Amino acid sequence: MSMVLTEQSILNKKWVLEDYKESLATKLKTQFNLPELVARIISQRCPDIESSVAYLNPKLRSSLPNPFDLKDMEKAARRFVEAIEKKERVAVFGDYDVDGITSSAIMHLFFDEIGYTNCEFHIPEREEDGYGPSIPVFDKFIKNKADLIVTVDCGITANEPIAHAVEKGVDVVVLDHHEPQILLPKAHALVDPKRLDEDGENTYFAAVGIVFLFLVAVNKLLRESGWFTENNKKPVDLLQFLDLVALGTVCDMVPLIKANRAFVATGLKIMKQRENHGIKALADVGKAGVIKEYHLGFVLGPRINAGGRVGYSRIGLDLLTAKDTLTAEILAEKLDRFNTERKEIESAIFVQAQEHIDKEDEKHTPLILIAKENWHPGVMGIIAGRLKEHYGRPTLAGVIDENGIVNGSGRSITGIDFGQLIMKAKEKGLVLEGGGHIMAVGFTCRKEKLEELRVFLKEEIQKEIGEGPLTRTLGINAVIDAGGLSFEMANTLSHLEPFGVNNHEPIFMLKNAQLAKATLFGTGHLKCFFRASNGKSLVVLLFGGSSNPLGQTVLNHIGETFDLAGHLRVNAWQGQKTIQFHLLDAVKA
Repeated sequence: MSMVLTEQSILNKKWVLEDYKESLATKLKTQFNLPELVARIISQRCPDIESSVAYLNPKLRSSLPNPFDLKDMEKAARRFVEAIEKKERVAVFGDYDVDGITSSAIMHLFFDEIGYTNCEFHIPEREEDGYGPSIPVFDKFIKNKADLIVTVDCGITANEPIAHAVEKGVDVVVLDHHEPQILLPKAHALVDPKRLDEDGENTYFAAVGIVFLFLVAVNKLLRESGWFTENNKKPVDLLQFLDLVALGTVCDMVPLIKANRAFVATGLKIMKQRENHGIKALADVGKAGVIKEYHLGFVLGPRINAGGRVGYSRIGLDLLTAKDTLTAEILAEKLDRFNTERKEIESAIFVQAQEHIDKEDEKHTPLILIAKENWHPGVMGIIAGRLKEHYGRPTLAGVIDENGIVNGSGRSITGIDFGQLIMKAKEKGLVLEGGGHIMAVGFTCRKEKLEELRVFLKEEIQKEIGEGPLTRTLGINAVIDAGGLSFEMANTLSHLEPFGVNNHEPIFMLKNAQLAKATLFGTGHLKCFFRASNGKSLVVLLFGGSSNPLGQTVLNHIGETFDLAGHLRVNAWQGQKTIQFHLLDAVKA
């Protein structure tokens, strides 16, 4: 049974020490010569020795499912092959987030590899086009004489646009991973592991993973048909696209399990070769040296997203498919500027949202739903995510336009499936459009329906959590004395990489650390110096927390002793390596 380490931290969280499987940890330590700490953490995450082996050595060959096991995959791939063989015009419609852009990019690069030019790509603009396929955009494809439309990272709920295209004589293939409605679109083929008639084995994929599987199937069919031989070409080496698959997988916050873990582990190795001009330029402008999964989610991803947030969605696709270094560098610099602009917009809106929530005392309810006029629609997902983190509540944030229509995004917490809740709300007529997955959703509703939507979602969430309050729990992987930290300990944690959803970076509790000094740096960050009981000094960083209760407590209690919770990392700067502890929470000892 898990041990409660503290009932209430400074951030009002319950700290719980996660159990580990002693016999499995012993086997892992012996069989793989692992440090005991690492073996224990793996035993917390894997049920048996077989899954532990796959965890330690993720391989695509053993973890990638047969693409044709997915419903409609063969039908989708054969229609695509038919289009290539007949030299038909193919139009690809991708979503404007990183998952949609990387999905579109690997489709684009596949066409480039086989020398196919009778194609076009469209990434919608949030304000002009809205989310997902639309009749006006499909009409543009039809006007350009498209024979086949492929939607990636969207389309599973686009009943009307797809029906319109089919009526006009154009086939549509959907490659998606979002929650479907009960009534599916009348597309030629619908590939989505969340279809109700699927077996549920592959629901962990991001769209870019589904598109990769699709291209595996297409490659196979083209090879079997003799197309490569007839056209004097080699089958496409799809492994070269795994850097993009890794990027989309991490940024869409899907679980890093099974094939996803292999995608990211292999993709990071390919990224180190720096062969994709766009990724290389983006890493350079973001000052990312050796790229790790952290850089995908917090350096590369936000910059690609920034184009779509300020009205230039297509730039991300152009960057990732750039054919030369100069073009890539110009586009990367543009995205970097857009990202700076996005941060300024986001910071101002976040302050306004906080003030409203605190004034209305909504922070203790099971849901936060906030919508205002004159906010920028491009940052609603980030605002919802920051509010969710700050208050520990599932959050919806939206913009009300001049017609009384609310467009917004939502971010959830563990245990609350926002994707299903929004689909339920849509079936009840509370939202006009909406969808997503467990942790992230988009939605559109009428202003006058906001209160009804709020009540409905609160009631549904209350059913999930029971009668008590929504308690925030922080899982602790191990308890360590602050004086026992070492480079060796920090370096061994690389066995657990890549980190992400369902494989989070380990969280340690450091006992008995005395705060010696705390200084502010950057935009609201804290750099602290703690002293362990053996006199050893430790650098502790708190990012963006200077104004929250944790930052304020630290700043006002110099000289006092704390138990700390956070991540242990090695920082390399100008040839010097230091151990750092990235603070998540604390308790006054």
